[in-house]
Amino acid sequence: MMKLHREDSGQAIVLMAAATIGLIASVGLTLDLGLAYARYRSVRNGADAAALVGARAVAGQHWATINGDIVDYAERNGVPDTNGVAHDGVNGNVTWSYVDNGGAAATQSQASGVHVEARDSVQTHFLRAIGIQEIAVAARSTALVERLTGVGATAPFAVYELQDAGTTELLTHDAAGNVTGINQAVAGRTFLIHGPQVDHPFNANSFKGLLPTDLGPLRIGDSVPYEPGVHAGPTREEVRAVGTSFLILPIFDARDAATNHVHVVAFATFEVTEVAANQHTGTLLMGTFVGVGPAAADWSPGASTNLAVSIKLIE
Repeated sequence: MMKLHREDSGQAIVLMAAATIGLIASVGLTLDLGLAYARYRSVRNGADAAALVGARAVAGQHWATINGDIVDYAERNGVPDTNGVAHDGVNGNVTWSYVDNGGAAATQSQASGVHVEARDSVQTHFLRAIGIQEIAVAARSTALVERLTGVGATAPFAVYELQDAGTTELLTHDAAGNVTGINQAVAGRTFLIHGPQVDHPFNANSFKGLLPTDLGPLRIGDSVPYEPGVHAGPTREEVRAVGTSFLILPIFDARDAATNHVHVVAFATFEVTEVAANQHTGTLLMGTFVGVGPAAADWSPGASTNLAVSIKLIE
């Protein structure tokens, strides 16, 4: 009996040792992986920030500073430096490359964005007991330059491309008459976007710059019904309800004027000012969204740097 008791005691010690090791491993896994996840979130923030600033540099074609910007923003947002000199554009934890509209690797001249990879490691504490000295963490992020193809109605206005007393076109065209962008000469100029004297594609003094407010999102190429007539109607409350004086408005041509429709060809940002209850002016802000066709979501490398763009994280 005593011998059996001693054997049972030995087995109990072995089981307790195994249980203790298992408990340490479990606690270590929870604590060390928790630290690793927190570090990953920091590295992820750095990768996202770096990708966004890199895509912005691509949009502005700031090739000379793009590497420094990417590394700097990665470091400022959680990726540790590796050479002891912060913000010098050198960091072994950050690598990046140009990508095209589909997110595939591209040359600088064909770039529509950037792909950034950031990394770091966490020194373990409890998991050292089972031979795990550190946990590597890494994050990838891709940001692309895009142009706006659709927008929800922000105000009951639309802007006719031949405004400014009919002397200066708001949009530029190629030899075939296709819209190619916003006329740089009108940047900062103020247009009458709603009121009795707004330029019109229809009958004299009939177009007021108004559109139905229940259209929902508009897209490049849409043909939108317009109700002609001499009515204007107060829009003060509609504009105030938006909550800002900076409105993205559709720009259209009169391709469907015969059927009382307007044809959406682009979008631009205006700072809207109320002149009267039924009259508003808008100052065109350069740094605007613009689209020139159904596929305008894909920004063309080398497009005008005077057009602001949408920078979008896709990974």
